[in-house]
Amino acid sequence: MRRGFRTRVTVLVIGLVTATVVIVSLAAFGIVSSALRAQLVENGVAQAEFNITVLVPAAGSGSDTNRTAFEETELTQRFLSRGSSGFLIDFGDGDPYASRPDLLALEPSEPVETLIEAGRYGFEFAEVAGTPSLVVGARRPGSETSYYFVSDASVLVDSRSTLIRFLALGAAVVIGIGALAATSIARRVLRPVSVASEAAQRLAGGDLATRVPVESTDEFGSLSEAFNTMASSLQDHVGALERAEARERRFVADVSHELRTPLTALSNEAHLLTGMSDQLPDAGRRAAELLAEDVRRFRRLVEELLEINRLDADAAPASRSQVDIARLVEALAAERLPGVVSIGPLPGLVEIDRVSLERIIGNIFDNAAAHAPGARVDVSGAIAGDSLRLVIGDHGPGVDPELLDQIFDRFFKADPSRRGGSGLGLAIARRHARRMGGELVAENADGLRFVLDVPVTEPLRGEDGRETGAAHDESVERTT
Repeated sequence: MRRGFRTRVTVLVIGLVTATVVIVSLAAFGIVSSALRAQLVENGVAQAEFNITVLVPAAGSGSDTNRTAFEETELTQRFLSRGSSGFLIDFGDGDPYASRPDLLALEPSEPVETLIEAGRYGFEFAEVAGTPSLVVGARRPGSETSYYFVSDASVLVDSRSTLIRFLALGAAVVIGIGALAATSIARRVLRPVSVASEAAQRLAGGDLATRVPVESTDEFGSLSEAFNTMASSLQDHVGALERAEARERRFVADVSHELRTPLTALSNEAHLLTGMSDQLPDAGRRAAELLAEDVRRFRRLVEELLEINRLDADAAPASRSQVDIARLVEALAAERLPGVVSIGPLPGLVEIDRVSLERIIGNIFDNAAAHAPGARVDVSGAIAGDSLRLVIGDHGPGVDPELLDQIFDRFFKADPSRRGGSGLGLAIARRHARRMGGELVAENADGLRFVLDVPVTEPLRGEDGRETGAAHDESVERTT
């Protein structure tokens, strides 16, 4: 976005410079061209006026009455010697005189003829014998003879061409300089914005100590100061949140740890009471059973709190070992969901964190047992590249789509009225998945389905090139 804006600023400045240069060039061309044209017309009219009012009367009053009388004078040489490239005299008798044969075809325009008949000087630019020319016409007062003097106007055309080339060259130079200046100006003007953008990216990446140097007192300087104030406030708030989170984590860990000792005693006492159930009355026996169940649930909650606290603190880094995925799933299915798990194709031996993988699968099985009791659970998986994908889906009621993203939140229960469970199982499972560099997601698909993707190494192979570990026929579906 920053580069795009810089490009737009540069293009805008270049466009303004180009428009200005074009307008100035057109104005300069028009002014100079008009001045050259006016000067050429002025000289042509002055020359025609001198010829008609001075030279013709000096040659005699009858010199312009007919062709014969004119040829007896020396006006032809005099007219030509004063700069005319040629002339045509129309005596009105159908026998005109032309200084060159090609001028006999000269046909002045109607506006010029009208001006001449009105006793004024008329002129026009025309191409005469292939040459750009100025034609000036007039009559002597009281005479019917029309004089047309032709002057070479090539200088006007050449001057215009030279002017166009000069203006084009100048415009190119000015536009080039404008482009360089625009690029430099855009870079310098937008530099504070670029610096602020880079600082914002570092800040978003977690570098809360990022600050923007204040290099001016203008709006960009105010922007830098505001950014630094925001960054300082954000750093303070994040620090406070981190300290509060650390205190909360320590509190949970301390409380959970301190509860383990009395909880162990309670567990032993509940076990003792359960063992003496035959000696207790019915009411006492039921109370002992409830006590034992509550103690077990309480103990599991404490253990889960301690576990998620360790995961939050990254106290136990992932440790890879050789794990037979198929056998691990079979063992967990037999332990957690006997008789309801349908096992499809699964990989054999891979290197992965066994503890985390076992915890993930076990917690998903426990979730299925709690929310889809008796429903079939399908398990399948495969190695894709350097990742293991496990798909575990039950055929239970599923989850409300609006709550699907919340089932991994801590202490979340889709059915708060359901007794049992801490609401930490799926949160712990996802935390283990991310601890291994993977991800665990859930979706509704004929029930609730979990998809686990975690990185693993290629299956280990023996010297004969075959995978080591137990063999599993992936084409046979097993039910545990």
